[in-house]
Amino acid sequence: MSQLDDNHALITADECTAMLGVSGALDTNELSRVERLINAASLLIEQKTGRLFLKPASAVTEYFHGTGTKEYLVKNAPIITDPAAPTDLQYMVSSTSWLDTTGTWIYTTDDSAIIEFTDGAKFSKASDNTGRGNWRITYNYGYDGVANIPDDLKIATASIVGIMKKQFETNLHAVVSMSSQMLTTRYNWELTPKHVIVLINKYKRRYFG
Repeated sequence: MSQLDDNHALITADECTAMLGVSGALDTNELSRVERLINAASLLIEQKTGRLFLKPASAVTEYFHGTGTKEYLVKNAPIITDPAAPTDLQYMVSSTSWLDTTGTWIYTTDDSAIIEFTDGAKFSKASDNTGRGNWRITYNYGYDGVANIPDDLKIATASIVGIMKKQFETNLHAVVSMSSQMLTTRYNWELTPKHVIVLINKYKRRYFG
């Protein structure tokens, strides 16, 4: 049974081993370790970029605070479905009541993932800037399956898997005894080559870090 997390894994085991120059078929234990390391490396990249990459099963609703500007950068990218239906962009009028925006707005479908008013309207500020936000948008995002993950992101993932494998090779049972989160936490980021960091930073959300 595959250990890959379909919600997060950014590369397949076959692609990863090919990029790492591993020849021949892996036995069950080796394959399991590689897949767990892929999960951990993918999670690490999500943490470093402040976003998710793979398309979820259903649309998400994101809450945010208006800042008085005409644009907002959503948390995940790219936007892959039309979110312009009237109920998809709303503002809060009370703690329990939401209204559809009357402003005209557009969105980008590239990796910038920006929604923007085009008629002079703005994302108004709330009188009380507490809670989860006075605006909300419902949208679909992400790459539709690992086959559509960009190649440079796969290269970065495979590179980190290779470093993780070396880091844990003296204690390989740790790979199957620790969670992806724990493997990620124990990874030494300083071992990451600069060119891999450049690849990862390309996908960092503008508001994040």
